[in-house]
Amino acid sequence: LAEPLTLNWGGHAIHTAPLTAGGLTVLQILRAMQAMDWEKMPAGLPRLHARIEATRLAWRDRVMLLGDPDFGEVPVTRLLSESYARESAEKIAAAVKAGKMLPGIAAPRPQTGTVHLSAADGHGDFAALTLTHGEGFGACVTVEGLGLTLGHGMSRFDPNPGHPNAPGPRKRPLHNMTPTIVTREGKPVLAAGGTGGRKIPNALLEVLTQFAVLGRPLEASIASPRLHTEGDASVIVEDAWPAGEIEGMRRLGYAVTAGGSANISAVAIEKDGLREARR
Repeated sequence: LAEPLTLNWGGHAIHTAPLTAGGLTVLQILRAMQAMDWEKMPAGLPRLHARIEATRLAWRDRVMLLGDPDFGEVPVTRLLSESYARESAEKIAAAVKAGKMLPGIAAPRPQTGTVHLSAADGHGDFAALTLTHGEGFGACVTVEGLGLTLGHGMSRFDPNPGHPNAPGPRKRPLHNMTPTIVTREGKPVLAAGGTGGRKIPNALLEVLTQFAVLGRPLEASIASPRLHTEGDASVIVEDAWPAGEIEGMRRLGYAVTAGGSANISAVAIEKDGLREARR
């Protein structure tokens, strides 16, 4: 069995799927936020600026460094280390103080065709399961006599032969599915995941930030407006994002546009019992 990647913050432990899933990127963002005591920063543009830059740095590393760890050195330990988080936090703090963006690269690429299930039972067992076909009908090839439509995971490889995510025999492509379980005192309290291609990690990040970092209930965590960026200057925000912060982001140099997010489904145990939410 694959061991999950885990990050402890406060009284919560966040457990997410390892590579080639998208959980490493989510935990790397949270690790940088943790190193800068993000939750203690006053609400407003500087705190938002810091979180955007933490996201952009993690996506830069995702695009450049990640691939199947069975076929090459992928610096998972380093990316989640305290020293790398402090290094990132220092860069982010300097950018926030200067009111500037950090340099970054990315190649935005929409992907769809994913389903996610979050479930819990009366015994306290939680499950988060994500399955992707890639686009609406995958490869658009169905196995005769079986009715099974093949996926098109090959599209998730990088065509550059020297890239860690380059295609190869028996290699797994990098993907965005991020099934995650949060525990408190060793017991599961949240199962979550999403659909929506490359927007999944950032949408789940918002829910985890609200629920595990800021201590908000599930319904409020799911309802919180989300943003999406992949390392370049583009930032996509939902319609509910505060207009004042949008203008502030544009003054900093971000190319802000309105758009949708991934769809997150989750179950959590709260004071009044099991709760479910999806958006």
